[in-house]
This record gives sequence, C-alpha cells and structure tokens, in this order.
Amino acid sequence: IAEMPIQLQSKLLRVVQEKEITRLGDNKSVKIDVRFISATNANMKEKIASKEFREDLFFRLQIVPITIAPLRERVEEILPIAEIKLKEVCEAYHLGPKSFSKNAAKRLLEYSWHGNVRELLGVVERAAILSEETEIQEKDLFLER
Repeated sequence: IAEMPIQLQSKLLRVVQEKEITRLGDNKSVKIDVRFISATNANMKEKIASKEFREDLFFRLQIVPITIAPLRERVEEILPIAEIKLKEVCEAYHLGPKSFSKNAAKRLLEYSWHGNVRELLGVVERAAILSEETEIQEKDLFLER
C-alpha cells in the first residue's frame, strides 16, 4: 500500500469513505460491502511526513493494526518455516525427502533475514533445488556472512 501513487490513493480513499465504486466504462455508482486489508513493510509515519502517503487514507485503513515483528526477532519460527517450505519444494519438484544439516540449520538461525519470510522461502527453495544431496549443507544456502 505504501508504494501506491498519490492519485490512486485519492480514489481508494473515496471508495473506502463512500463504500461505492464506478465500474470501468460505466457512469453509475455501485454500492459495495467489503473490508480492506492492506500491508506494508514501510515506515508509514515517514511516508505521511514526506507527503508520499495520504494521512486521511492511513487513518481510514488503520482500524485494526496488526504489527508483525521481523523474522530475525522470531528466531523460534525460522526452522519450522524452513522445514515446511523444504518439504513443499521437494514434493513439488519430485526431489525426494531432504533435510538441513546441523550447520545449515545453525546458519539459518544466525542469519539476519532483512527480506523476512520471503527471503527465507527463496533461500530454502534454491537450496532444495540446487543441492544434489539429501542433506542440505551450509554452503547450499548461499548466505553471506
């Protein structure tokens, strides 16, 4: 939501306030009964201060805010997420079962994950596909130190 152009923000604000839309090519408004769920990893206070995001739209959308800590602060979730993704990838690509070596698991836990869960999922998928062994080693993760 934070990257939405300001012109589109104005249109979305109108939809949120009026609870109606006008379909493309039509000139008649239609009432809607919807809930909006938006997400961002941007600092919205900064976006509002720099006039990149409309404050009125922000307050309209921020009815029930849910804040999720970065993955690096939820270390206990890293291995379960990685193991689920590994299993999914192995099944999808018919790779047979694979697991993480102790060193690979340790590296997953130590890494800072600036890209959060998306980065973790990508790393696991790449490692599963490129690793020729049944046990994924630390080197297979291609994570910088």
